[in-house]
Formats: sequence, structure tokens, C-alpha cells
Amino acid sequence: MKIAIRASAAAVALGISTAGVLAEPLKIQGTVSDVVGHRVVVESADGKILVDLGPEADGQTALKVGDKITVDGDMKPGDQLHAESVTLASGQVYELHKKKGWLEWLTGKSTAELAPITIDQAKKFASAKGYTLTSEPVAEKKHFVANATKDGKTFSIDIHADGSIVANEPFGVAEAKKLALEKGYTLTSEPVPEKKHFKATGTKDGKTYELDLHRDGNVVEKIAFSPADAKKLVVEKGYEVIGDGKPDHEHFQFLGKKDGKFFAIDAHRDGTVKEVRTVDKTDIKWGPLIQ
Repeated sequence: MKIAIRASAAAVALGISTAGVLAEPLKIQGTVSDVVGHRVVVESADGKILVDLGPEADGQTALKVGDKITVDGDMKPGDQLHAESVTLASGQVYELHKKKGWLEWLTGKSTAELAPITIDQAKKFASAKGYTLTSEPVAEKKHFVANATKDGKTFSIDIHADGSIVANEPFGVAEAKKLALEKGYTLTSEPVPEKKHFKATGTKDGKTYELDLHRDGNVVEKIAFSPADAKKLVVEKGYEVIGDGKPDHEHFQFLGKKDGKFFAIDAHRDGTVKEVRTVDKTDIKWGPLIQ
């Protein structure tokens, strides 16, 4: 209410007639006759109108007396026009009182900047940067990925909505195999593509590993942990294993029996065995295995 009172007082002091103004969308054109904080008075063909630019406009619009402007907004209680946009005679447009989506607040980018691009736009961006595509762009979450050549070299490129392109050396099965060999591993399986790397099994110095082979040349090794390894671990902990183990991310799940009770068990690579819960024949997952 304080803002409305101050607005009305300013209107009276500046001789602005507000009688009969309705709370509705309004567009006005005129000349700035007064500047009062983040409010301005616009003298239009219909008289003087008090325009509220909002606190966020301070230092951004820099309107001054004599500027010819066009204002789009809504008339609000308090006899003032709340501006949504202001257009200067030069064509410069200032967006005001605009509600931001959560992504805009989070990233600081406009909706247009965050908007996805089409395949055709991705192709144009690539061409403008001098790339010749050798594959159709494939949509990722926020960009497109494609294979391309430039200056006689082959790349995997990420094409972003702002027109920027990140070029990476191609990294396929052949490159993953070469990386493993260079690091001293003998692969015992074909590399399988994950989202950003390849997975494979290999041996080195008489040991068997599960390998993550990355584009940047990094190889992450883990001691191989097979269903047989996991089952052996559960048995060593004193459980009778019922049925086969089920893989779950980095561990295996089993139905185990101990001291006449049945348990859902997780067997982990680090040698730990965890009783998740006791189960009986009503258990959806393990019940059918209980005789």
C-alpha cells in the first residue's frame, strides 16, 4: 500500500489526471517529462501518465527527460502504468517486470538462450564453423553430437544452442582398444560403449580387471568381480545360496539361507556382505525361490 500512496501523491504533484483509468493492458507513446526514482512521467496524446519501471530498472534503462518512448504494460491500482517493456526511439528494447522461469534464475540465461536447437540449426552452426559433417547430428540433453572433418582431421563435435562447438578427437572401439594396449592391458572382451566412455575386461600382470576407458586417456581399473566371485564371498560368510545372483550396479544380489532363515543379501566387490532384509514366500522378488 505504501507504494500505491506514493504513486498517487506523485501523480497529483505532477498534475497527472488519472480519472477513469481501468486495470487493463495499455500501450502508450510519448515523451519523458519527469524522472522520479524508478518511475517516469510520460506525456502522451492522452495526457501525462506515471510509469513504474520497477526497482530492477535502476541503472539499466537510464531514461532521461526528453526521451521519446513506447511503453507496454498494465494499469494497476495506484494510478500508474506498470511497464513490461520500454522501447526507445533508437529501437532499443528493455524488458521489465518479466517473470523468469526456474532455469533462467538458475543459469542466468534467457529462455531463448536455453531453447533447444533443431538438427538443421545444428548443421548450419557446424558449417559456419568450417566443419563438414560425416554423420547426422544426434540430440543429447542440451546439445547435438556429430562426427565431422576440418582441416584434414576427424572430430566428434558437440554443437550447442548458442552456436559454440566443442571438438573432440574421435573415440570409438578402435581408439578404446588402442588405449588399453598402450596402458599394458590385454583385452579379454570387446569394448562396450557407455555414455561417455567404454567398458571392457582385460588382464595385466596376471590379474583380471574391469576397465573404464576414457576419451582423455584415463583408464580406471577395478578387480574383476563376477557372479562366481560374489557367490563364493556369500558362501564364505556362512550362507547357503539359493538360486543365481542378480547384478545390481556395482554388486550382486542373492537369496541366502542361514540358521533356518532366508535373507536378501548384497555381495560387494570390497568383500562386504550385507543382509538387506529377511524374506519369506510372500516376498515378490525372492519368494518363488523358497521351498
